[in-house]
This record gives sequence, C-alpha cells and structure tokens, in this order.
Amino acid sequence: MLFRSAIELDRAILERYTGVYEARMVEGQENQAATDVWTGRVEIDDQGQVWIDWDNQSAKKIVPYSENEFYFPGFIQRLRFESSEDGAPADRMIMIGDGTELIFERRGS
Repeated sequence: MLFRSAIELDRAILERYTGVYEARMVEGQENQAATDVWTGRVEIDDQGQVWIDWDNQSAKKIVPYSENEFYFPGFIQRLRFESSEDGAPADRMIMIGDGTELIFERRGS
C-alpha cells in the first residue's frame, strides 16, 4: 500500500521541522525517580520524504496531512509541530495517539 501526502509541502516548510527533539519521562517508584529520555531526529531525504529516527527503534517515514501535522503510515500516532513564531523552526513536537500527548522539546538550535 502506498501512502501519499494529503498536501504537498515545499522544502523550506519541511526544514522548519528538522532537528532533534527530546521527551523526558519520569517514573516514580517507592521514593525513587527514574528519568528516561526519548529522542527523535527529524530529517528530509533527497526525494523530499520526511523521516524520524528514534533512538530506540528504526527510522519511520512521516507524511504531512496539514502544514504542521504528520502521520505515520500504518500506525495510529500522529505528530504536530509547534513554533513560538510564524515561520520559525519548530520549538516542540507533540506525538498524539491513544488519547494521549507526549511533548518533545527541540534540543539545541
């Protein structure tokens, strides 16, 4: 099955979303806290396809369905990118799925 973009985005828009994003998850367990950091690197290949390379699994293609929202072909999760200023690189990436949202903050500049 071939998954196509609902919309076409030019490379300048897509480049706003490239970079490394981190989510910090803290789990408390009997007066101890363990912090886990989940990292995803968003990149664009030579054909203009957007990929996210997770630190704990293989890279996955993400497909735009609006200017700042993407889906994973074959998976229920979606990604939404948010910027503090119009036209600026995204400050955060939000993974949405199963009624939950996991916020990833952009690392570095």
